[in-house]
Amino acid sequence: MKILLDGMGGDNAPDAVVEGAILAAREIEHEIVIIGDEEKITESLKKYTHGVQPENISICHASEVITNNESPAMAIRRKKDSSIVKGMKMLKEGEGDLFISAGSTGALL
Repeated sequence: MKILLDGMGGDNAPDAVVEGAILAAREIEHEIVIIGDEEKITESLKKYTHGVQPENISICHASEVITNNESPAMAIRRKKDSSIVKGMKMLKEGEGDLFISAGSTGALL
């Protein structure tokens, strides 16, 4: 199973998402892909793993973020490289088995 995570969704992202992914990676053997700003996610991974990244965690770069103060429909149309749009597209194309996001609920709908 491949789990896709919106690394830029929710409060305290990407740190909270990365910390949760690391805890999950220790408990499960499934692949975890964190989608979002690769540089920020890499920094968080280093902070929480002390430089030893779990083998079952990888990063998929997305250069844009949809915030909660944007019109969801407009943001989806304009921000094609956002972590939400990219994650949903990956799910649709069979590149993952599930997508989890704490980001914009309206954009997810």
